[in-house]
Amino acid sequence: MRISACTILCHLGIFVVTFFTCLRVLLWSSAHENFKSRHNISFPMLLSAVFMFFFATMDVSLAVRQSIEAFIFLGGDVIAEIEQTSRWVIYMRVVDYVGQTFIGDGILVRWVSCAGP
Repeated sequence: MRISACTILCHLGIFVVTFFTCLRVLLWSSAHENFKSRHNISFPMLLSAVFMFFFATMDVSLAVRQSIEAFIFLGGDVIAEIEQTSRWVIYMRVVDYVGQTFIGDGILVRWVSCAGP
């Protein structure tokens, strides 16, 4: 359980650092050493970054909840508890995965359409 918790916290830390780095690039002007003006901010990319951070955080928190339920609260056969698909956490993780995929594909399509001919 200790290794799993450390891994999950490491992933959450990576998400937080990446999110704030993304915000810095989207909101900070390196040429003028201050915030960008409103017309220079890409609001679709800013919203995409916020939503991706939300979905990534939700996925990590649901994984922690699933691990806590399997290892601490439910007891018994841990493998059977994790493989059981009747828990609401499993369905929420699928919704989270679909949301992340939808936003990521939207970012890719927008990027390709802007860079294409």
